[in-house]
Amino acid sequence: METETMMPSPPTKSEGVRLKKELRLMEAVSVIVGLIVGTGIFVSPTGVLQETGSVGFAILVWVACGILSTMGAICYAELGTLIPVSGGDFAYIREAFGDFPSFLFIWDAVFVFVPTTNAIMALTFANYAMQPFYGTCEVPDDAKRLIAAIVICEFLEFHVSLFPTYFINLVSNSDAGFLTFLNCWNMKITKKVQDVFLITKISALVIVIIAGMTYLFMGHYESFQAPFENSSSSPSKIAVSFYQGMFSYAGYNYLNYMFEEVQNPFVNVPRAIYISMPLVTLLYVLANVAYLAVLPPSVMLASNAIAVTFGDKVLGIFSWIMPVFVAMSALGALSVHVMTSARICFKAASVGLLPDSMALVSLRKTPAVSLTFLGILSLCYLSTSQVSRLIDYAAFVESSFICLSIMGLLYFRWKKPDAHRPVKVFLPIPIFFLVICLFLVIFPVVERVEEVGVAVLITSLGIPIYCFAVLWRSKPQCIKRFHDITTVQAQKLFLSLPQDDYDGDEDDDDENDEEKKNNEDLKRRRNRKVGESCMICFLFLSHLRKEEEFLGSLASLFRRGMSRRYDGHSNSAVAKPAHAKYFMGHGHAGGHHGDSLLQQQHHDDEAIIISSREPSINNPRWRRMKEPSPQDAFGFNGAMSYIGGKNIIKAESSTSSSP
Repeated sequence: METETMMPSPPTKSEGVRLKKELRLMEAVSVIVGLIVGTGIFVSPTGVLQETGSVGFAILVWVACGILSTMGAICYAELGTLIPVSGGDFAYIREAFGDFPSFLFIWDAVFVFVPTTNAIMALTFANYAMQPFYGTCEVPDDAKRLIAAIVICEFLEFHVSLFPTYFINLVSNSDAGFLTFLNCWNMKITKKVQDVFLITKISALVIVIIAGMTYLFMGHYESFQAPFENSSSSPSKIAVSFYQGMFSYAGYNYLNYMFEEVQNPFVNVPRAIYISMPLVTLLYVLANVAYLAVLPPSVMLASNAIAVTFGDKVLGIFSWIMPVFVAMSALGALSVHVMTSARICFKAASVGLLPDSMALVSLRKTPAVSLTFLGILSLCYLSTSQVSRLIDYAAFVESSFICLSIMGLLYFRWKKPDAHRPVKVFLPIPIFFLVICLFLVIFPVVERVEEVGVAVLITSLGIPIYCFAVLWRSKPQCIKRFHDITTVQAQKLFLSLPQDDYDGDEDDDDENDEEKKNNEDLKRRRNRKVGESCMICFLFLSHLRKEEEFLGSLASLFRRGMSRRYDGHSNSAVAKPAHAKYFMGHGHAGGHHGDSLLQQQHHDDEAIIISSREPSINNPRWRRMKEPSPQDAFGFNGAMSYIGGKNIIKAESSTSSSP
């Protein structure tokens, strides 16, 4: 029985097997902020300060990186709404330049910057998690690699949860399988856990900022007395400092990798970018000012765990809080990065540039095979614990293809000027962003020859692989048979199926129609409430002196759900939501007013009796009411019809003045 409840149920014909639209606006903001605010702000400040040579220049680099990242994110907002598919840079490069450059991007993404970034985040988590146990001593490299490997294996053990129950219990009850279990077991639970991680990392930055500002207001200005002294003027060093800073902002374009999983993406993706990027830039600049207010530059350069050093100086006995927060921040960023980057492999496999097994979707609606493959490659990059070198590997390759994506944006502006663009960026912004990205790609070649050479070598290895895997159509039967066998075994191993494109499109249309209908209903209800308020004011101001019409408007409003009783000697009314027809009696002659009875026919054995004073026929006011002007008729009847009343009280009088 336990196995049956834990195993995923087969998909129905209506729902199919495909990735689901489950990211709303706040979840999209959480993805961007949760991925950007990860390990970089706790590691890269040292690298930026070392390359720039001065405090003031380092702060300017952080501000410039924030502005540059915001500009890039806006460019990606236009690309995402112009090409509304998942895959991010891969989809944009393929649409603009074809399969070959897009395959090289996939090759580098799979073998360079995705597993490299995973390894960096895992090593950072290990460093901060182990630092309290080693005190002032440095954490051994072997210990950091071991902890980092365990963290990455969290994302691998998840797939075991799709097997028998004892594996599920093992994974669920072990720390090493927690994040992996969540990432593919249930996306909704994953989003809630990501919210917890996001709160944790924001809390860590807030603690740093408050403590640093307190030190600054107490008069500790030592680090800012000569802010631009010994500033570096080497273009290559400046470019490397931007590398270090941009790594901390990396992730602003990763929401585009999950574009098809965002609800109402044409609206929510740009909004998420507009909310996230200014927030992250503000937090980063204030955090760096706080670091420099508390720690001298020499102490920052000597520290391998700058946030822990900061906590030891300002938090006292509560200094253990800082490494816990930073470790949780790294863990949350790793979880988001694995979740988003797996969609690159998934999208490339769905168009035939990677093996078909990468395009399989598990019964939990997650790309399980792609997640596992990237996790295994991430383990391979733990062979070195030099985080700065790994950052340089990833930054150079990723910056190169970001340049290519922005070139694609400019190409689409020239080739498809009339294409529908829900977001259209001011043209100088992508041009300036492209120039800066080219600067970051070209100038570090002289300063970091080894890292750039390794990145170029890995990229070049993708050329023969492309010729073999993609261009060579007439492969031997043994290769095709091997490909088919691996695909079938992957389906069995991960309980996965190919994505149902047709049903997925149909489901997307249904979801879009339903969302559009809900938005229209919400707008209609809002407009109706505003209209009702306006009409009520109009009735009270325009028909205040018309007693019969005034009573009719009240009765119509009461019929919408209110029930009140008015008791008096000459006036009493009971109004209920019922279909009623009112008959007006006769008044007394000579212009005097007399009491007359307004009777209503019985409806559901209920009667509504309204007693009113009726003016006589000789009263000039009554004659005016008998022959209303077109404005009066439109105002009253139009108002009552808008509010929704179907039974408008109509006054009928007799020419006779006798009772």
